[in-house]
Amino acid sequence: MGSPYSDRDLQSPLNQDNLEYLRFLELRVKNHELFDHLFLNHLATGKYKPESVLFILVQIGKMVMPFAGILATLVGQAPDIESRFVLFDSMYEKIGRGDIKQTTQCCTRKC
Repeated sequence: MGSPYSDRDLQSPLNQDNLEYLRFLELRVKNHELFDHLFLNHLATGKYKPESVLFILVQIGKMVMPFAGILATLVGQAPDIESRFVLFDSMYEKIGRGDIKQTTQCCTRKC
């Protein structure tokens, strides 16, 4: 199956602008601190056994599932987008607004 796009389509200024933007976005994502995390670096280089990775991911899933379920219930019952925004903003504040040191203690231990 061939490409549905002609050479003219692929060389168009709009397509070139889109490609440039995607390259820029890919570079930003690759250089983001999230992807420079030690766990992800070890995972990428094969330093962890598949069984260990599976165990870690299952444990994280067990912690996240109840919280995600409660959040989904709250958001699903919110009457409008503004109410949903308030819920997400409150949650973002509880998790420290991106700073783990500012995280509410209830997020890091049983209350």
